[in-house]
Amino acid sequence: MLKTRIVTALAMLGVFLVVFVVLPPTWFALALAFLLALAAWEWGRLCLPSGSAGAIAFGCCVGAFAVVLFVTDVPVAPAVAVAVPAWCLSPVLMRRWSGRTGVPASALVVGVVALVPAYLAIVALRGWAGESGAYLWMLLVLVWSADIGAYFVGRKLGRRKLAPRVSPGKTWEGLFGGVACAAAAGVGAIWLFPPGVPTTAPVWIGVCVGTAAFSVLGDLTESLLKRMAGVKDSSQLLPGHGGLLDRIDAILAAAPFFALAVWLFQTAATETLW
Repeated sequence: MLKTRIVTALAMLGVFLVVFVVLPPTWFALALAFLLALAAWEWGRLCLPSGSAGAIAFGCCVGAFAVVLFVTDVPVAPAVAVAVPAWCLSPVLMRRWSGRTGVPASALVVGVVALVPAYLAIVALRGWAGESGAYLWMLLVLVWSADIGAYFVGRKLGRRKLAPRVSPGKTWEGLFGGVACAAAAGVGAIWLFPPGVPTTAPVWIGVCVGTAAFSVLGDLTESLLKRMAGVKDSSQLLPGHGGLLDRIDAILAAAPFFALAVWLFQTAATETLW
């Protein structure tokens, strides 16, 4: 199992470097749309009966919709402005759906809201900082730092369950540890990835904290779907790692929030105060 995980991880790293670093903007957006379609297919598998062709249709439709939005150059701001409050309502969804068996068909609508704005946000973040892709790297650093911090702090100090009916392994201590780790990494990201963010240090740290918190919402939402569907992983697409959704669930919620913050900085701020 360990060997399988390592081989898969190396393959994912190779795909990641090609898609996020090597490909020019248009090909990057198209490649990301393909990955989005795979994630949508997994989402459909959780919501629809096992073996249903509807999951494939859902994945194709979501991927095609994303391509259409990219080709028609739809502004990213309205999409993320809708997604952010929608993710804020996800705890209400968890409260209503936790404990039930079977995923309601309405979760497909939730999937569109979760997947498509995240796609537009990631495409925009890569383009806003030019060739460096600094904003996209910042997002990934924040999400990964929050995940790593939550894991280690939760294992060491975790006592109080965060959402026991959704994801029993997560604790409040882990959440606070992940948020603190993301805030620290965010300060470092300003210096590592120019041009930085045009705002004050306290506001930027607030954005880091918010991005980390939203990443947890994404993680918990996918955990809720899997629990209702009665499965451990969203698919076996990535041997040893589960499905694509299992790897990107945190980014789905964090990306729109972070993109909205960067967009507001770019349109409202006049100088970098760091």
